[in-house]
Amino acid sequence: MPRPAKLRKKNGYWMTKAGGTEKYFGKVADVAYADARKAYSKHLDGLGETRTVAPVMTCLEVCDRHLEWVQKHRSTALYKQRKHFLEHWCEFEVGKASSRTKIGDLAYTGVTQAELEAWLDQLTVDKLSQSTRRSAQTAVKACWNWAAKTPTGPLPQDFRPFIGMPKVPVPINELTEDKLLTEKEIESLLQWADADLGKVRGENGRYRQRTAAEYRQGADNPYLGFGDLLQCYYHTGARTSELAHIHVRNVLSRTQQVLLGTHKRSETQVEKTTRRITLNAEVFAIFERHCDGKSPEDYVFTQGNGSPWNKDRLNGRFQKVRELSKVREAITIYDFRHLWISEALMAGNDIATVAKMAGTSIRMIELVYGHFRNDHFVEAQRRLDEERGRRKTT
Repeated sequence: MPRPAKLRKKNGYWMTKAGGTEKYFGKVADVAYADARKAYSKHLDGLGETRTVAPVMTCLEVCDRHLEWVQKHRSTALYKQRKHFLEHWCEFEVGKASSRTKIGDLAYTGVTQAELEAWLDQLTVDKLSQSTRRSAQTAVKACWNWAAKTPTGPLPQDFRPFIGMPKVPVPINELTEDKLLTEKEIESLLQWADADLGKVRGENGRYRQRTAAEYRQGADNPYLGFGDLLQCYYHTGARTSELAHIHVRNVLSRTQQVLLGTHKRSETQVEKTTRRITLNAEVFAIFERHCDGKSPEDYVFTQGNGSPWNKDRLNGRFQKVRELSKVREAITIYDFRHLWISEALMAGNDIATVAKMAGTSIRMIELVYGHFRNDHFVEAQRRLDEERGRRKTT
């Protein structure tokens, strides 16, 4: 009996062995699954009686369809993460040594919880962290749950093989006070933020880093302006990429706010909400200076050459500033957000307000930062101490 015809991936290409020879339909990176599927179907039509169509879709085909949906309806970051995990999942081999089969080649209904457990065990052998293993597990479960409630062709609408499977346990990574940025570290980072990283030719003819005395000053320094960004992170608690995506039109002068329609949570919210970033007087002055002379569609913050920032460029620049300032290597731009949320809670603001201003959920605030808001615990302890004191005096 000939093998069922399948659309497969091989060496980065769409292909099939239907008909007895390998037929390729283009690179996976260039050709969408839907287009490859059309070319594949046309190829099968040309085979006439010799073709044998698979009775059900393969795991690979379902994963590809799910990724198309994620790319269209979810954030780019989530799509890249899901793509990474699902590709590794489909390449994982199961079965006896004499007849190993890739998950991707199995029928969609042929997988069970045992295969997913075996894959997660392999990730443990590969020394991946618990949080990474949970993300991998979530990617697979989300794909099958999506297929169970989405019209995707010859699929059973109630097939959920991983339902009831416990989540990979992840230890709580508590944000303790000693992990927060210190005043000294903030001062040092701001001191070196606008350091001139350009190179000069040394006496031996080779290029070297400039010394502090050779830094270009003022407008002549192409690296000027990063200090303003760090000030904004410190005073607003914005996410790393949020400041990079702000256009002049997003800045509201009357209310001294930034209004973002597209943000991290907008991709997943059923009821879309805008992200509002409140600016104090110091930060608003920085925004005014960077908006001056620009059109509404221009970015507020740009690099010295005028090109926009992105998350990778910001992190790359911060790494160099961090090295010059000699602060802890673990510190990132995101630590300014951790500091802002923590200190906002310690200042006595209620959790709901802080969550709204930070553009996140109350649950996340309670989970990561809740221990910084302990007024009610202090009050409870005070009442207990008073009651004990009264009993001792009677």
